[in-house]
Amino acid sequence: MVSITRNYVVLISLCMLAGQVSAGDIVTDFAKCLNGKYTNSKQVIDDISTGQAHDPIQTIFMPISVAALPGLSIYFDETSKGVVIRRRIWSLSADKDNNVRAQIYKFNYTSSSGDFDHDAVFAALKPEDLSTDDDCVAIYSQLPTGTFTGSTSDCQDIINGKHPRYSGPIECVEYFVSVPPISPESTNYTPYEMIREGPSYQLPNTPAA
Repeated sequence: MVSITRNYVVLISLCMLAGQVSAGDIVTDFAKCLNGKYTNSKQVIDDISTGQAHDPIQTIFMPISVAALPGLSIYFDETSKGVVIRRRIWSLSADKDNNVRAQIYKFNYTSSSGDFDHDAVFAALKPEDLSTDDDCVAIYSQLPTGTFTGSTSDCQDIINGKHPRYSGPIECVEYFVSVPPISPESTNYTPYEMIREGPSYQLPNTPAA
């Protein structure tokens, strides 16, 4: 799912559906929208008739609060055929221009298994268990329509001294993403279509709905 222009500039739109995301704190709005378990299983089935070739992908965007990082974070998990492609923590903040800034952290230990005890890992997490670099960031600005545009780093591969960027529009219940040529996923000229399955996660330190 290579962007046709291949300029590696991410344009992400987060659709704030009525009743799902309330206006207010931009970081909270962001975490409420990009939230849940997503899969491209419908697209994989459709590929049979269209002749496309997308890997079966499952992703998790789970809002969390951990002692190792300040404020609200998002745990991101990507797997394909039961094998972990990425596990990251996005540490969210708002900058002086009221943009969402996510410093993206990698775990300093790896696992190729989909078996991951989130509660145990997050409770025991220490700052030395995580690592990042200056280019491993995501930045999003909120538009008057309630959407977000911005860019997110691959944080895994390096091209000309920089991490590649993933791109595509994201709505609360689904998102589309194109990947750069160097990536673990099968590249394709059509984006991956990820659809949320099941409910979104409750934000930490908030009462149950």
